[in-house]
Amino acid sequence: MYIIEQGKIPANYSGDIPRFLEDLTARMRQLGPQLMKVRERPVVKDTIGNIPGGYTVVRVHFNNPGFWLLHCHFIFHTDVGMVLVLKIGERYQMREGSGSFIATSSSTRTSGWFWF
Repeated sequence: MYIIEQGKIPANYSGDIPRFLEDLTARMRQLGPQLMKVRERPVVKDTIGNIPGGYTVVRVHFNNPGFWLLHCHFIFHTDVGMVLVLKIGERYQMREGSGSFIATSSSTRTSGWFWF
């Protein structure tokens, strides 16, 4: 996972998170092709810390089909939506499970920007 941008949501958004995400998405789309380049010394992480009221934009390359869980490490934050299941690839590309795993999601989002 490559960190593209991290910061605190500016005060001028006054809690208007949808508007902040729209503006952030527009800015990332404008940067588009530049974001696909591999930087000389990228910041590579598997765990990212966020400040209260903060955000992180990451670039992720998934090369292992399956269901991936992105989550906050504070379990009580799952109640407010700080957890996300991504389905990468199609079922036929995935390995068979042990039989004790219960599939409960049909999400098909496989690429893009993820905010959590």
